[in-house]
Amino acid sequence: MVYPRTASTRAYAIALCSLAMPLSTSQRDTTTVVCEVSDGDKNFGVRVVNDVGCLNGGLGCYNDHCRYCKLFDTPKSTRFESCALFGATFPTMAPLTATTGSCEISEGDAAAGIAAVVDADCSYGGLGCFNDHCRFCKVKETPESTAFLGCNDFNASTIVTDVQSATFTDCSTIAGATVVAKLATDPPTDVPTETPIELPTGVPSVDGTCQQVAALGDIKVGIVIVTDTTCATGGIGCITDVCRYCRLVYTRQSAAFTDCGMIRGTDAPTNTPTAIIVGTEAPSEAPTRAPVDQPGCPQVVSAGDASVGINIVTDTTCSSGGLGCIDTVCRFCKTLDTPQSTTYTDCTSITGYSAGAVTTTDAPTEAPTDAPSDAPTETPTIAVSTSEACTQAASEGDASVGIGLFTDTSCASGGVGCIDDVCRFCKLKSTEQSAAFVDCPST
Repeated sequence: MVYPRTASTRAYAIALCSLAMPLSTSQRDTTTVVCEVSDGDKNFGVRVVNDVGCLNGGLGCYNDHCRYCKLFDTPKSTRFESCALFGATFPTMAPLTATTGSCEISEGDAAAGIAAVVDADCSYGGLGCFNDHCRFCKVKETPESTAFLGCNDFNASTIVTDVQSATFTDCSTIAGATVVAKLATDPPTDVPTETPIELPTGVPSVDGTCQQVAALGDIKVGIVIVTDTTCATGGIGCITDVCRYCRLVYTRQSAAFTDCGMIRGTDAPTNTPTAIIVGTEAPSEAPTRAPVDQPGCPQVVSAGDASVGINIVTDTTCSSGGLGCIDTVCRFCKTLDTPQSTTYTDCTSITGYSAGAVTTTDAPTEAPTDAPSDAPTETPTIAVSTSEACTQAASEGDASVGIGLFTDTSCASGGVGCIDDVCRFCKLKSTEQSAAFVDCPST
């Protein structure tokens, strides 16, 4: 009976030894790891020592034989034991002296919910620390302040929310200082001198129709947006598959764009120069001349209305009222089909209407019954003022592509090619660049 018991005890002891061997090997391997401390910990007075007592764990222990200890108290080292208790000696490190001064924030920081607090722990660095004793903190949650600690976590008596500029001297009290005021943000108060009107509301567009409207700044420099389905393959001025910028009035800004009248589907005259009296494409019956003794419309269309294809013409039938009538002799009509002008009558259908861009010396002649050829057979004689002449000359580049300049006092009312009140670009020869302009006078 004793032998079996002795054998069982012996087997149990052998099993324990077998289990203990890997553990002791692992411990020997662990104790060979060098104990190291980071530079950041060193700056906070933290060091590391070898301590076999760490086999059983303990405060600051890692790797079973390494223990953190402190040279002096800092926010990070205060919880560790003093290194002297373990018989370790290290070069002394003097505690950092806290700096003083005001903690200021910028106007931008204040607007983003960021304040500043006095925090002596910043002597050793940390999130949001600056000036060795100041720390940014979060007053309210914003994308800019989200990374910082809440100001409520610190001494509330040291929170700084005043902006830095509040401590500066007022610029107006400095002799000789020039103070630049902020630009006014109020909308312009200027109103047009013409009779105010309500622009007609554009009708809902259908598929294939451009729904975009040019910005006011573009319109003022003669640039508008029209429907052009050829934009599906791209081109100058195309902004979508159906919308294209085009040139309604020739200006330096609009010069690079195609003339609106050359874009198919814009209802702008394409076969005759703008300078010629509109009606060359009218039916064979000549327009009836308005009696000279009848009153004329004294009102002038505003630049904004003109840029969206709206004009004002004399129409004595307005005495009985009608669409677009402003008074008894003035009527709004459309020269170009746009969302703003679409509800008005076409100007060419109103008796006595002329484009008005260039005044001709001859009275309106009968319109030809046949479609006009590529160029008019007779160039209209353009009234050239002798009292006021255009002093500008076409550049060499313009001249080389068939573009010239001539005196035209009707430019005071605007028109294609007008660059001031008396000067107008004209076509010396037909080229791609000169195609949009009127033919130059033969004299």
